[in-house]
This record gives sequence, C-alpha cells and structure tokens, in this order.
Amino acid sequence: MKGKVLNDFLEGKVSLKEIWDGCDAEVSTETLAQLSAALSRLGLRHSSLRRPVLSFISAAAALVAVALVSVYLTRKSIHPVATEFTQCCVHYGDTAIVRLSDGTQVAMNGGSTMVYPVSFDGGTRTVFFSGEGNFSVASDPEHPFIVKTDNMEVLALGTRFCIESYNGERICRTTLMEGKVSVSVPSLDNKSFILEPGMQLSLNIPARDISVSNVDAEKVAQWENGYLYFVSASFDEVVSRMERRYDIEFIYDSSKGYNRSLNLRFMPDESLDEALEVLTMVIPGSRCKTSGRKVYFYFK
Repeated sequence: MKGKVLNDFLEGKVSLKEIWDGCDAEVSTETLAQLSAALSRLGLRHSSLRRPVLSFISAAAALVAVALVSVYLTRKSIHPVATEFTQCCVHYGDTAIVRLSDGTQVAMNGGSTMVYPVSFDGGTRTVFFSGEGNFSVASDPEHPFIVKTDNMEVLALGTRFCIESYNGERICRTTLMEGKVSVSVPSLDNKSFILEPGMQLSLNIPARDISVSNVDAEKVAQWENGYLYFVSASFDEVVSRMERRYDIEFIYDSSKGYNRSLNLRFMPDESLDEALEVLTMVIPGSRCKTSGRKVYFYFK
C-alpha cells in the first residue's frame, strides 16, 4: 500500500493534500506525529513503472515531498523543519551518475528511479530506490547509509555494492564489491544477512526464497561501463536487460520460452542487430524481426 501511494504521487495520480487528508490523526500540538504518518503514507519503499515516462529530473526540478507536507502543516499553525527530496529517473537506453551530498556516488541503469534528500541531516543517510544501481558509499560510520527498495533494505557504512531491484520482476539482488553490508528482507520477518566482498544475495519474490552465492562481483557491476554479462541466466532475464540497454520491447510467446540457462557477454559497442544475432545463434532454431522499438522473437 505504501509503495502504491508513493508511486501514485510521483506519477501525479494523487495530490499531496489527498494523502494528507487520508491520515487518521487529528491536528493538535502533537502534529509532528501526523507528519510521520504522512511520510509513512508516502512510503518507505518505493516502486515505479516498469518503463518510466520521465527521462531525468535534475536537482533544479526537485521533488519537495516533505517541504510540501510542511505547507499543509503551516496552515494549521505547526512549523516542522522541512527536508527537501529530489527524484531522479533514468529512461531505458540511458544511464546516469548521481553524486549525493555526502560524497556517495550512484550509477543508475536504464529504468531506474531514486528519491533522496538534497542533504542528509538525520542520524542515517536513507535513499529510496527502484531499478539497478552501483553504489559507492562515502565512509561515515556514525551515519549509516540505507537503501530501501520494495523488497529489501541494504545498510552500509562505507562500501561498494550493486542493487538490482526492478518493479515487476521476480528476482532482486544485492552484490557486494568492497566492504560489508547488511541486507534485510521486510517481507520475510526482516530476515537479515551480512555480505562479504564477492557475495550476492538473490531474493525470488514469488517463491519467497533467499539464496547467497559467490560471484564475480566486478563483472556484475560492469553494465556501468557498457558490458553485459550473463552466467546461467534465463531467457527472460537476458531480454529484460537488453530492453533496458537498447530501449526496446521484446514480444514473444512465453509458453514456448527457452528453458535452458544462457551464458552470454555483450560488449559496449555492440549494436542491437549484433546482439540479436548473437541471441539467435545461441538459441537453436530461433529467429527475430524488428519493427520500430519492438523486437518479435520466435522460438523453433
């Protein structure tokens, strides 16, 4: 519910006043508690559309969620301190690098969205994320860095890790390159795991299953440099990543899908036509045709 409220707000489907009016508590001198309720309704976990309609929103076009809440509170004679939030959305086919106020750098892949404070003023440094991102977190042991997604939360002090958590996909992952992180899963009684470098936590959302394995973490993060690596990947996973990279849409009969695992590597300068040629070569009897931004893929 919380994720839906935030998604509707970010997409302009519901106004902040409607969210505020939906809070149950009455206004009083204790209205700061109502502020927390309003922010909770905005959502501690963020979800976005599978193909965001926004390309990129800079700091100049900031999302001032809490600041706007404070406007309504001011009308009721309460003056809390406002925190200004910015939203960044990256369109399919693009990537972006965001530098946060604490020095943390986030490389965002296509189809990703992040909501974050213009400045970190509290005891933690918390951002809300959907999509795929490489995080290089500035060291600050007294202020833990927290990434909240729909399905997991990652806590770090100063480290490098990659999150893949796209709305609507079955699998989400956290992969650690350097340092140490704690990953918790709210939907599974906040079960938590400590990851060491080279470890990847995968959450199968429909199956409610968690696995931790050793991977080549640097390869996982190489999408930032234009490489795509697939090791024992499903066909659905391969085409999802190709859709984000090339800003296309695959059309295929999932009932005739390819059941075997795929091992592939796409280079930074590899065109869509070249990538499709590789894909049809490794899947015997398959063929494809393109029409605009759509790719029709046929199995034998």
